[in-house]
Amino acid sequence: MRTSRTRSLCVFLATVLTAAPFAAAQTLIGTEITYQGTLVLDGQPLNDTADFMFTLWDDPTGGLMIGSAALLDGVAVEDGAFTALVDFGDAAFSDEARW
Repeated sequence: MRTSRTRSLCVFLATVLTAAPFAAAQTLIGTEITYQGTLVLDGQPLNDTADFMFTLWDDPTGGLMIGSAALLDGVAVEDGAFTALVDFGDAAFSDEARW
């Protein structure tokens, strides 16, 4: 009885451990990206909130804008540093380079 239970437990653990990487590989990631930057006003780091407009392009110079602009209002800027979560949606990213 004890051997059967031990064997069943080992088979169960082996199955779970083998399947775990496949389950993790199927986890979808979102389309949101994190953008960090610095903002200065008159040569001084800003300490305030700011409104931002982010755009995505298909070429670094003279390209076409992909989708529409992402507008973020009231982003906190502290000692000039800010972090913005920008989402251009599913259609924005493919196998092509973006800027």
